[in-house]
Amino acid sequence: MVEIMQEEPPAGLWPRVVVVSMMFVAIACTAEPIGEAERVARLPEFAFSNISFVQVPAGEARLGSSAAEIPNGLEESEKQRIVRFEDSFLISKYEITNAQFRQFIRETAFKGDPAREDFLSHFHQNDGNIILDDDDAPVVFVSRLDTFAFCRWLSKREGRVFRIPTSEEWEYACRAGSAKNFCFGNDAKQLEHFAWIQSNSHGRTHNVGTKLPNSWGLYDVHGNVWEWCSGELPEKFASKTSFDSKSIVAPIRGGSCESSAASCRCAAQWAGFPPETRRATIGFRIVCEMPDVKR
Repeated sequence: MVEIMQEEPPAGLWPRVVVVSMMFVAIACTAEPIGEAERVARLPEFAFSNISFVQVPAGEARLGSSAAEIPNGLEESEKQRIVRFEDSFLISKYEITNAQFRQFIRETAFKGDPAREDFLSHFHQNDGNIILDDDDAPVVFVSRLDTFAFCRWLSKREGRVFRIPTSEEWEYACRAGSAKNFCFGNDAKQLEHFAWIQSNSHGRTHNVGTKLPNSWGLYDVHGNVWEWCSGELPEKFASKTSFDSKSIVAPIRGGSCESSAASCRCAAQWAGFPPETRRATIGFRIVCEMPDVKR
């Protein structure tokens, strides 16, 4: 029996994540050449409702930033620590697209917050240079509450538990084994090969999967659109079906087509957005919990 989420996953559905230690480690910044096809690991892949997933292995990783990465001082959210992931999980290979979100809207007649009349209009027009209507472009103008609704629909449709990733899961999947500033190393000049960012995007989003993937085969983990993640909720909010937005930590990760290289680092994040926030450069990807999949 699968328990379908109402908002944030109930306490029993949070992934088993263990913070092993907190530390500060100086990492020298060095330019590294890009490997081509041989740099991508062959991890198991799955598909549900036309959404492709990669199975991220259980393991241990150093998350956060080093003192060398941000010489002017670390944010609390970027303090370096080693985190152990007890279980493997599936994460979507690409950011959720307009076509995938349209399917959800068609099957549920979802309209979002009635007070936000602009919610669906972006599927039929462009906002400046931001591509809003291409099938394979990442869906934007979705709030974190909208992502919960999408995941509830998909969970019911597939009989499995889908949700947005925790901030730690997101960074673990983004790094794909890298302990450097980016999934490929430290050289920001290489970033344009992997990401649509301020310097090469012409200020607009691009279709997903048009840049190089990280070494686990995930695309657009840097740039294109910021991605909603789950913050750790206080226990008193775990069973609520509505939230006081001032009490919610709602981080976004990965940077966007309007971001500098520094904002696209693996450890970089913005937090504190109310869950109803909708912006032209915020989208999401999702996780599937698969207890029947071996580690």
